[in-house]
Amino acid sequence: TKGEVISMLPHNGGEV
Repeated sequence: TKGEVISMLPHNGGEV
């Protein structure tokens, strides 16, 4: 899911 990728990226999203 995008949460896994965005989790490492400087972007607000994913699980939050």
